[in-house]
Amino acid sequence: MRSHNFSFVLPVYFLLILFWSFLSANDVVVRLKPGFDNLKKEIKGRPLFNIPGVEKNSGDILFFNSFRVYAVEEELPPPEWIISIDTLKNLKIDSRPFTSPIKGIAQNIDYSTVRKSDAKIKIGIIDTGIDFFHVDIVDHLFINTLEDINGNGRLDLEDLNGIDEDGNGYIDDVSGFDFVNVPEDPDFGDYLDPDPWPYDEYPGGHGTAVAHASIISSYGQASIVNLRAGTASGFLQEDDIAQAVFYAYRNNIQILNMSFGDSRITNFLADLVEYVSDKGILVVASAGNSHSTAPHYPSSFASAISVGAVNSDNFRAGFSNYGFYVDIYAFGQDLNLAKPGGGRSDFSGTSFSAPLVSGGLAKMWGENNNLTNFEIKTWILLNVIDPGDPGWDFDYSNGIFEPTEQ
Repeated sequence: MRSHNFSFVLPVYFLLILFWSFLSANDVVVRLKPGFDNLKKEIKGRPLFNIPGVEKNSGDILFFNSFRVYAVEEELPPPEWIISIDTLKNLKIDSRPFTSPIKGIAQNIDYSTVRKSDAKIKIGIIDTGIDFFHVDIVDHLFINTLEDINGNGRLDLEDLNGIDEDGNGYIDDVSGFDFVNVPEDPDFGDYLDPDPWPYDEYPGGHGTAVAHASIISSYGQASIVNLRAGTASGFLQEDDIAQAVFYAYRNNIQILNMSFGDSRITNFLADLVEYVSDKGILVVASAGNSHSTAPHYPSSFASAISVGAVNSDNFRAGFSNYGFYVDIYAFGQDLNLAKPGGGRSDFSGTSFSAPLVSGGLAKMWGENNNLTNFEIKTWILLNVIDPGDPGWDFDYSNGIFEPTEQ
């Protein structure tokens, strides 16, 4: 992981010109150097953020929320560091047979009774992409009908005509988008130039399994939006994550699942998560697999729901982070989930606990769509199994969430 210094100084008159020139345009903001508190107060409260499709020679794109103001390049600033998906590395896990009811759901749910049009809540999966051909997933993906040229309800090569039919700034975004663009870190697979083909290239899969877990726990009642920000090696750069979050906000995605993290984070991503949470998006994030009580981001942000992992006996999984920075737990060991190329495999980690919560929340929110994201978050904290001391405790936090069909 490398740290990059992207701070810069803009003259006050240039900031003012940018500010006033963008007042009539879409979504604007600047980054103020230290000392410009008065100017910050003048523009505080204006809800503006990055818009794709703006010409590079048109000036800086601006991102703002009530805590900080940023001035960034059209492509967003270089990342301060890279965030890794929460997979298990060199960790021995319990290999006992999987006996949780979750596996029964995965095997026995009758998807034929669920139509895609029934899904009221969209879950944005910010991850390594999804195998959008997989039989367990294809009928549960969000489809942008304006970009679905052949009208078959899925993403395929016939849809890629190079035209932005819906005018949202993302060409051919039939089913999500691939935001990965890391020329400074060559990787195998697709690591250059954002495109509308967000396929999961991580060996063995990651985003594909995350998506499948959210489908299972929503009982097929969530619409999955594929937001690829992770490379084939499983790393996500902050600017690519930000682009995925911007896309989610502009396309009315209600839940964002973030199964990745790091012990350090920039203020930029912190403010971004806070901003979209204030705007009604529910952020669910994996708590991390370091058997640690230390902060882990983005899950440790106050506006996110941090999800740890338990095993089939509802004991905290040995790899799971725990303590003050975890909100709830969900099953996260040996889940039988979809993998790229077809079939399934067993997956372990808080990466797969988080989408069980995302899917369960989507189901509940779809049945009670008059509730706010804050009310939905409160609901899940009150509807958990409490195996520890009554109320919050250090081992199980608020308790264990188990998705149910009812």
